[in-house]
Amino acid sequence: MSNTFLRRVAVGATEALRTAKRHAEDMMFAERIEEHSFDGRRFKVTIADRIAEEWYGSDAAGPTEFALLTQRGLNSGGLVFDLGAHQGVVAMMLGARVGAAGRVVALEATARNAKIAQQNVEMNGVSNVEVLHAAVARSDGPVLFNQKRNGAIALVSHAGVQAVDGLSIDTLAARYGVPDLVYMDIEGYEIEALKGAQKTLASRASWCIEVHGDEEIGKFGARNADVVDVFAKGFDLYWSPENNSAPFTPFSSAGGIPTDRFFLAAIRRE
Repeated sequence: MSNTFLRRVAVGATEALRTAKRHAEDMMFAERIEEHSFDGRRFKVTIADRIAEEWYGSDAAGPTEFALLTQRGLNSGGLVFDLGAHQGVVAMMLGARVGAAGRVVALEATARNAKIAQQNVEMNGVSNVEVLHAAVARSDGPVLFNQKRNGAIALVSHAGVQAVDGLSIDTLAARYGVPDLVYMDIEGYEIEALKGAQKTLASRASWCIEVHGDEEIGKFGARNADVVDVFAKGFDLYWSPENNSAPFTPFSSAGGIPTDRFFLAAIRRE
């Protein structure tokens, strides 16, 4: 019996235990509806688990990139792709920013989160946000996705992993139109997703990406520096170490590219 096989068995057993623990915690959690102010707008939100309680259980200002991106992709009447939309709260904030004439297409690959996102959108009567239960992918077709609370593309199948529809960014652009802004939080899969966005990268779109660090991105054979390199020409780059508190400032690789998680905004030059 090979060491590789034994490692896979051990990983599968560990993931099975984690999945069972999450399910038990979710069943015990007192789900509720709360109303809070997000980016100056009041929304009702479903508090269905510990992550939602932490992220959405109190009033919050908009992410610091909103100020930077206003009229630079986050435009009144604009089209935004929110990729990795979790439970739809940021998508609703984006929807308020683009207004009734704008549109937000929100992709979320964790089935439970997509269901809650749709519930949040409907509960608030938000008509310009469309929630899709799908994963952003390098190319169209089924992909493996870990269905944990804040899920990610999986390299192998094990407990808690399901096949979900994968859509490339260029396919989304062909279906919905060229976006003004691509807003992306996809847990280390950044480079693979960008490989499926060649036409969109050549368009007018601006980008805001949570770059998940060399360790996470390295699972897919890339590094933070590879994400930055995609936007080396034709874009003005800005960054923040933490978008809930630190403003975005001009990005320079002169001092080295961060190897840990950070936030990158790439604004298409006129």
